[in-house]
Amino acid sequence: ILGTKRKDPALVRAAIDAFDLALAEWTRDRVPYDWAVATNNRGGARVELGTLTADPAPLRAGIADIEAAWDYDRQTGGTGYDDYYRKRIEAAKQALEKIAE
Repeated sequence: ILGTKRKDPALVRAAIDAFDLALAEWTRDRVPYDWAVATNNRGGARVELGTLTADPAPLRAGIADIEAAWDYDRQTGGTGYDDYYRKRIEAAKQALEKIAE
């Protein structure tokens, strides 16, 4: 959150690194719910990094993370967040389109 508020790519990268460390322990097989939450949050951080740096690679990785978390929710019957995920993915795709222009 701090990296987003300050619009500081270095802080956003640090957040992504922290999520990567967490996800090394919180595997989908071991703790699937925690994995999904961390994956979704890492996706948001990657989208933010791509937006701040005008780099499509983190945007694409962020979209993939958010989609993976959404897939988990759908597979486990969590359909109450469909609008949330759709909006996040759509906003990320719009940011990606702006960079591609």
